[in-house]
Formats: sequence, structure tokens, C-alpha cells
Amino acid sequence: MKPFVASPVEAAGQRRVRSVLARWRRQHEPGAGVAEVLPARFRLVEELEGGFRITDESGDGDDAPVMDVSESASEPMLYSPSYLYFVSNALLRVALSTWEHARITLRPDEGPGPFPLLQPNLAQLEEELLAWSDDASPSAVANQVAYRSFRGLIHFVRSLDGRMLRNCERPPGQVISCTGLSSLSTLLSSLRHFELPDSRLGDHWVGDVGGLSMWLGRDRSRSSEDFEVGVGPEERERAIAWLAAQGARILQAPPPC
Repeated sequence: MKPFVASPVEAAGQRRVRSVLARWRRQHEPGAGVAEVLPARFRLVEELEGGFRITDESGDGDDAPVMDVSESASEPMLYSPSYLYFVSNALLRVALSTWEHARITLRPDEGPGPFPLLQPNLAQLEEELLAWSDDASPSAVANQVAYRSFRGLIHFVRSLDGRMLRNCERPPGQVISCTGLSSLSTLLSSLRHFELPDSRLGDHWVGDVGGLSMWLGRDRSRSSEDFEVGVGPEERERAIAWLAAQGARILQAPPPC
């Protein structure tokens, strides 16, 4: 697996950077001009397709910003204000690589901060339930929830007290698209309703029904009978059967895990 972050050894990274810049010069790429404005002190952070990232350690602080360098631009551009945050966020992604993730924003996302200096936007919501951000800035709000148990996620969101669901692109879990639920009003009345501030993101209902933990999402731009239903992978087959028994027509379902 390709590492998220390059070796922090300065000399090796600087040789690699100058080698790439020399190649760009031979190929007459605009990015070759970066060679003239490289920081007095820097290290290679990450190699990318058509570019790389470096630190700018020419300042006096204990931390350094991370700069984007592209073959198509003659000057570096700020990517992240903090190398320490960038590296710790990369390590966090590795640590959470076996967890499930949902692009959800809760406000406020309060909870104990395990690493307040390195990851100020990381919050432990419950055991094995974390809010975190994949943004490059440590001041960005948490835009992801990592979880071990889908049922645990549903129970947590269902019981939110004084918090709001601010953003959710689509239901998490195994998502089943369906239409025509004959018992729709009864079903929705037993779930917790979240009306997102951005009306384009539709409505969401979260809770337990029929012995299933589920997350329902409805796109307001489509038919009011069309829904996406997110369930845990272990409940996929039972959810499909239960939805069909409620008069729903399954439009699309994920393959078995």
C-alpha cells in the first residue's frame, strides 16, 4: 500500500523534488518555475499525479504549512496550514481504515477530544463512534462519522438531544432504493425526522422499525414515494423482504457483502 506521507528525511525529499523539477524543465512544464521560489528549508510531504506537496519551514514556528506544487502552476499554493495536522490526519485515516464511514455533519459535534492539539476536530461521540474531518485544515468542522456498528450509529443519531443533523449526502450503510411504500405515514411517524438546513439535501428519518435499524432519505426533487433506505450489511436481506412486505418496489439494492 502506498504510504500517505513521504519520509520526513529532508535531504532525500529535497533530492526527489529537484529531480522532478528538472524533469518538468526538460518537458517545458510551467511548474518548473517553482525551482526559483522553493522555501529556504522544506521537506517532501507527498508525491501526487502531476505534482507533490512540500512543507515551508522557512518561518520561525514549531509547525509548518503544507504547500501544493503542480506541474501546471509556477508557484506553490497553500494546501494545509499545519504539517503536524496533515501527518496526524493521515495516520488517523490508516487507524480508521477498517471502520465504516458516513459523510455526516452533526452540530454541535461535542465529545471528548482524544488529540486536541494534533486533531482538534476529532471528537469521540460514543465508544467506537468518532466524528472527524477529511479536510486539510484543522479548523474545519468534522464532516465524517466513523463507526463500528451500524445499529450503534442509528441509536446514537436517533437519540440526539439538542443537536442537529447539518449535512448528509445520502443514508449510510447498505443503501436500498425503493418506491411506493404503502405504510409510509405509519413508518415515518415511528422514526426521528431531520430536516436539513440545505433543502437540496432532502429529508432524513432515523430509528428502529420492524426489528430493523434504518436510515431513510428522500430527495425532494424526486417523487415523494421514492426513498433510499440504509441498513447494516447483516440486515440487508431481511430489510429487502420487510420493505417488499410493506408494498415497496425495490428499484436497486447493493449486492450481498
